[in-house]
Amino acid sequence: MKYLISIYAFLIVLVSQAQEDNLNIHFHKNIEFLGYIIELGDPSDNDPNHPISKLIHQYPENRTKKSLEEIFGMGADIDYGVFISLMYNLPEFPLAPNYLLPEEQATELGFETEEELTFIQTLVQKVDAFYSESHFETIWANLKPYCDSTLIQIHEFNEIPSIIKEIESFYESSFTQYDIVPSLTIWSSPGWGGANANGSTARFILGPIEKDYIFKKEGFQSLAIHEFGHAFANQIVLQHDAELKKTEALFLPIKADMAPQGYSNWKTCVIEHFVRAGEVIILEQLKNPNRSEALLHEYRDNRKFIYLDSIVQKLKEYRISNKVDYKKSVKSILLDLHDSYLNP
Repeated sequence: MKYLISIYAFLIVLVSQAQEDNLNIHFHKNIEFLGYIIELGDPSDNDPNHPISKLIHQYPENRTKKSLEEIFGMGADIDYGVFISLMYNLPEFPLAPNYLLPEEQATELGFETEEELTFIQTLVQKVDAFYSESHFETIWANLKPYCDSTLIQIHEFNEIPSIIKEIESFYESSFTQYDIVPSLTIWSSPGWGGANANGSTARFILGPIEKDYIFKKEGFQSLAIHEFGHAFANQIVLQHDAELKKTEALFLPIKADMAPQGYSNWKTCVIEHFVRAGEVIILEQLKNPNRSEALLHEYRDNRKFIYLDSIVQKLKEYRISNKVDYKKSVKSILLDLHDSYLNP
């Protein structure tokens, strides 16, 4: 007992120090609940006898709940990233009686028509109904010691402030707060990044880096650079509408390779090119050239981001050598891509 008290005291000190530095590392009940829903529909390959697995699956009857079936039916075509943003920004479950998702929030998620608004509001109600039936409050409480030990482990990745500093330098911008949200239940993707609606907070949500709920330092660095990079790059790339339209034919040669990875149009594809280019360059700036080169090879040759070489070299030229700001660099590179590939 004395040992547990000392761990929790140490954790509180670490969390308060992180918050003072505009870095908040914390678990998020709604995100854990989303991971739980996904786990019930698509179980991970974690050891079923692992203590965490046993806690997550302590109510096997939840798999047959009608409300869960309705969630799967309604949410089948919704991108995980949209679900993440929805759950992250909702009030903590259980929701207040008669809660209705605000129209503005629905619009930000891409649900714009009256029919779409009704759909997403109904889906939220179904999720809340399942929460009440699922006993997830008990699961969440039982997971707390494992969440606490995970937070201590991630806080010990002491390069996080230097990673954020290098990201800010490269993108020549910053956020008021940086949220790192680990999850013990999410296994569908290594991570999600983005910013909140008012642009004050960048977030990075990640599941365990290895199966059986293992978070380790190796791999965390590039994942953090990539996911936080979305908070910076997305908004800037999308400001160049004319250049994006001018280059959208570049999507055709790689559409078949990009769509299965979740990039079904040129805008999402080109954003991903720029985020991955930033990841490659920032890793090099952080004196991790081997990881940088390995990722460039993986993304370009195996994942078929065929414009990545050109974007990396041009970003180095514009941003690193000539000190052109990131927004102007993006515009120039899009024009360079047009001239190199569509008007050689």
